[in-house]
Formats: sequence, structure tokens, C-alpha cells
Amino acid sequence: MTNLKKAIAILIIGLFCTSCTKAIIDENGSTTTSDTITYTEHIQPIMFNNCTTCHAGETPLGGLDLSSYATVRTSTEYGNLIDRINNVSNPMPASGLLPENKRQMIGKWSENGFLE
Repeated sequence: MTNLKKAIAILIIGLFCTSCTKAIIDENGSTTTSDTITYTEHIQPIMFNNCTTCHAGETPLGGLDLSSYATVRTSTEYGNLIDRINNVSNPMPASGLLPENKRQMIGKWSENGFLE
């Protein structure tokens, strides 16, 4: 029975790893950290391109859904999203730190009151 549980656990983990897909939304605009940062124009493309492949859908990884304004705001304002995207030893996304300008943009969005 223990081997069956291990096999099921491995299967579930495998499904999580292979179910992630990637689509690209242009996030290379000329926005600098001094511009007005909004969720729709600036933050949503970052989340879509780097986070929602695993953190969205019916069973988001770790129970963290980053597919909407409300969930990203909550994770930034009350959770540890800012800490995780800046954590060198345990970054999110797991593939490595986001570029500095994107991390600064998310921080600026938070500092400026989470404009939608």
C-alpha cells in the first residue's frame, strides 16, 4: 500500500510539472519605475508570463492563484509575494529571479496603492 501512495504522489507531482503552459504577453514597454504603474498595463503581463503557468487554474500550485487583480493584490499586500520575488536563495519563479526592473515595478505598484 505504501508503494501505491508513493506512485500516486509522484504522478500528481508529475502532472503539476507538465501542466504548466506558457504564452507571452508583451511586457517590454518603455515604462520606468517613475511612471504610473497599473495592474492591467504593467503587472498583469508580468504575472501572466512568469507566474500563472503554475499559480492559476483549478488547483494552483501551493494554493496560490495569481490570475486576477484581487489575488495578486492580496498576495502582495498581505502575503509574501514581494519577499518571494526578491529571495535570491528561494526565488519565485523557481527558475530564477525576475529581472530587477520587473521586481521594482511590482514594488512601485504596491507603494503607489495598487492601481488597477
